Amino acid sequence: MREDKDNGYTSKKRKSVSIFLFESNGRKVIYAPCDCKPFPQDYSMLNADLLIIGYTFVGSTMKDNRFIGRDYPLRQELLSIEDVLTLKNDLSVPEVIITHIEEDWGNHTKIASGWR
Repeated sequence: MREDKDNGYTSKKRKSVSIFLFESNGRKVIYAPCDCKPFPQDYSMLNADLLIIGYTFVGSTMKDNRFIGRDYPLRQELLSIEDVLTLKNDLSVPEVIITHIEEDWGNHTKIASGWR
């Protein structure tokens, strides 16, 4: 939940995300564009053939050496590579395509070590 304040009033709102599941000829593809956190849990996504996921960050250090700690606001908005690997395993998805890795958030060469 996040709190939005307007004119002195506080309301709690759930963040909505859009995740798309495409099914055809016995195959499933999950498409999760940017801003897909919190990632919804749904049995229909289990054992998909492919997960295509947007905007992620790599590692815990930005290119200007700022540390992305546990409470850093970025972690509330974007999935880390570790989060994506957890989704891949939890959903039993054999292949993942990441469509956008923000270069400001770390070194993209760290990705390869977690995928094989």
